[in-house]
Amino acid sequence: MAARDLPVLDATVALVEEADLPEVADIADRTGLVAADVARALKAMDGVYVDLQMTMGDSAGWFVRVSRRKPGERWGSGLRRRA
Repeated sequence: MAARDLPVLDATVALVEEADLPEVADIADRTGLVAADVARALKAMDGVYVDLQMTMGDSAGWFVRVSRRKPGERWGSGLRRRA
């Protein structure tokens, strides 16, 4: 985890509590970092701590959710099969 990642994660969690899907630009405003640095941090944490939804266009418009998985857990590994 890079030095910029923890402030980005903290801001993301705080913003998720305020709004369902904060954008990279919102997180950048909260942290004081530029959107490109926030996007890099989120990409590094994607699939572990956050679920980054990349849309077409500028990365400032990408949005993010906090991951519900535990670090190292694969998608679907917590689901049970019905008999």
